Amino acid sequence: MTPAKDIVAELAVELPRFLTTNEAADLLRITRRHVYRLVDSGELTKFQHKPGGPLRIPRQRVLDYIEERL
Repeated sequence: MTPAKDIVAELAVELPRFLTTNEAADLLRITRRHVYRLVDSGELTKFQHKPGGPLRIPRQRVLDYIEERL
């Protein structure tokens, strides 16, 4: 594994299965607004338990997004 993939693998162990928009933004070092833009563009997948409920981002999709940019 490359050093970058090692870092992503370590992150996977520590992160919850679904991240809040704030957690995703902090991890990616972007704003919440940018997270919403990524969701709207389809670059990040969202999960909502019910319409209008809190938005969650699957951990694996965030990790994939990071790997794509390494």
